[in-house]
Amino acid sequence: MKRKFWLFLSLLLLPWFVNGCEISKEDVPQQQKQVTGPVVPLAEEGRKFAIDEKLMSDVEETQIVYTRFQKYGPQYLMVRGVDTDGREKIIWLSGNTSTGIRVVSETYIETFLTESRIREMVKDQGEIVDLFLAPNDRVEGKGKNQPIWYVEFGNGHVTYLNPETGEQLK
Repeated sequence: MKRKFWLFLSLLLLPWFVNGCEISKEDVPQQQKQVTGPVVPLAEEGRKFAIDEKLMSDVEETQIVYTRFQKYGPQYLMVRGVDTDGREKIIWLSGNTSTGIRVVSETYIETFLTESRIREMVKDQGEIVDLFLAPNDRVEGKGKNQPIWYVEFGNGHVTYLNPETGEQLK
């Protein structure tokens, strides 16, 4: 019985050994390919959604933002633009056209500290590797999905700041 098993296993693995023990993309069935992180709309989907839903009259920028600085963790598509009244606004979206796009959070940013001001406030803490506004998903001191500044430094230190005051959040 053991000999039959090893013979079967050898025959099963023989093509793999012949090909130099490599696996190609074609060898992995489509349904087994790993999908990382939550689904976010493509930039163009986000632009179209913001304008079609009358959330913005003009889109200036789109960017994928990762909360918690985990490239495969929670992420949203940030869409920055102006509404019909000319007020600057940011919305964060998840989903896509096939699953349905939803607004995670939206806010007007005229009372927020600018990126340059945040950089100035934290410059003594080290070199900034990443800095962006994103909805809060776990930091105390701000409600869920309320925007906060995420700041990551070269030494691995991460800080979260209130977007209006610059106060450090826990």
